[in-house]
Amino acid sequence: MSFFYDVGLFIVLLLISPKILIDYLFHKKYRKSLFLRFRSTPPKTKKPVIWLHAVSLGEVKALSVLIPHIRKARPDCFILISTITETGQTEAKKNIFDADAFCYLPIDFSFLMRPFIRALKPALLILVEG
Repeated sequence: MSFFYDVGLFIVLLLISPKILIDYLFHKKYRKSLFLRFRSTPPKTKKPVIWLHAVSLGEVKALSVLIPHIRKARPDCFILISTITETGQTEAKKNIFDADAFCYLPIDFSFLMRPFIRALKPALLILVEG
């Protein structure tokens, strides 16, 4: 099943690649994140990992309220925050002090996500949806 998903995602990526390229070259969008999303590697730790994922700026702001409570309840855990957008990543690094690490979520191809998740081995995943 993941083969068909990957093929569909590849087709969508091909269709939107002209817009991504124009935004990258002329509007300076995705300068920090585009290539990192194809080779993202999670940080290494021996602690249990609590992985929190927020897509957008608003969701990261919601996380900034939640993270201190998680840190207080589970001081033994490694807290990772992943984002998709550069504005979300900037906001997270600027305003979330209790996280141990930040990263971009890899593009949703199974051959990129599987190794990421296997290396991370999260004890808990929290998806923030606005």
